[in-house]
Amino acid sequence: MLRECREEFLYREEELDRRVQIKRADVKSALVRKRLPVYLTLFAMSSIKARAVASVT
Repeated sequence: MLRECREEFLYREEELDRRVQIKRADVKSALVRKRLPVYLTLFAMSSIKARAVASVT
């Protein structure tokens, strides 16, 4: 009885750990997706600025 309870507890603990890791991965990918347009915009602005400076000089 005690062993069965312990096995069940360990199984549930592993399941929770797995769910938490999946959630973290989801959050991380969502953050990357939200930041990506910002990075692209900054990159575009910096390349436009670099071209403008190059064309002036």
